[in-house]
Amino acid sequence: MEENREKIKPIIETIILCGRQNILLRGHRYHGPIDLSKEPIENDGNFRALLFFRVNSGDETLKYHLQTCSKNAKYISPHTQNVLISCCNDFIVKQIVSKVNLAKCFTVLADETTDITEIQQMSLGIIYIDTETEKIREDFIQFVPIKDATGRGLAKDILNTLSKLGVDMTYMRGQGYDGASAMIGDFVYICIYILALYIHRSFHVLNLAVSNACDIKSIRNCLGIINTIHLLRITQKIKRPSRINRVKSMTQLYAPQDGLSVMTVFMEYKYDAVINSLFKISQWPDREAASNANLLLCSIQSSEFIVSFHVVKKIFSISAPLSRFLQSEHLDLANAMGYASAVEERLLTLRDHAEDEFKKYMSKYRQRLIALTLNCVSHV
Repeated sequence: MEENREKIKPIIETIILCGRQNILLRGHRYHGPIDLSKEPIENDGNFRALLFFRVNSGDETLKYHLQTCSKNAKYISPHTQNVLISCCNDFIVKQIVSKVNLAKCFTVLADETTDITEIQQMSLGIIYIDTETEKIREDFIQFVPIKDATGRGLAKDILNTLSKLGVDMTYMRGQGYDGASAMIGDFVYICIYILALYIHRSFHVLNLAVSNACDIKSIRNCLGIINTIHLLRITQKIKRPSRINRVKSMTQLYAPQDGLSVMTVFMEYKYDAVINSLFKISQWPDREAASNANLLLCSIQSSEFIVSFHVVKKIFSISAPLSRFLQSEHLDLANAMGYASAVEERLLTLRDHAEDEFKKYMSKYRQRLIALTLNCVSHV
């Protein structure tokens, strides 16, 4: 028994390493024995490559196991990997649940999502105070497959999952959801725990506010163009890795951590690089890429886009810090309310003095706008 435990230890440690580093286990070929005498011809995955590396680094126990074990007792198959990953999951969740129960006060967080296989599922998390560190923690608990997307069905899934995991539901004091009808309409069924107050997550409320503001035609078009440029860059990277060096200077992408509806915004000082790169792509023999680049080139050279971009940049410079602050792990309610009030006051001031603020902001970038216009004319 001890010998078998020693054999499987390096396999478990390798799986944990992949998990800690957030890297995939499998590759193009991940079945069959590992030939320790030579490097694999095909990519057989990070897991098997790390095992091969451990053997070459002097792990004699693992080497002896892989060389002498029977075909049905290697413990490196995809099935065994999944079993061991599941064991790691159970161990981690038990530790979190133990801390939650010790805290005797927690808030459950839930949101719907879809995985890469288009299976609808629910992401379940818990906020609690770690009694050891005396700090607020927000931990992911589990992905839960959704069979019934109604409020009643979701509530049932949440309660059943938490109960199966061993969470003491009598300590639930809060519920945080995104405000969708399915999440709040019939969610009274979860309120058999009357002390668990429902709170529409503040960050999501801000997200909705920004999303509604983006319904203005010129702003919506501006953000759509920026997103299309990002997608063009990604597409060319996938389809033509050899050409990506020409496209790298295309944008300095800013992917804000605030979860705003706009996920990519290129910074102003890279505008010239975007123009030049799109112009080069528009000359490629690839019809699709050249055509898309030419359309984007025409779009971002319009005065409407340039002005809209500066307006968006100004507003996001005010709202983005608040959005990031609302997602911080150790958020203080009083500070959050004060920060939100300050941002609201700033935006109200901008709105009440919109004309003066617009003139002041645009006068600051007048020379920049002239230079951009001349650059656009030179390309035409």
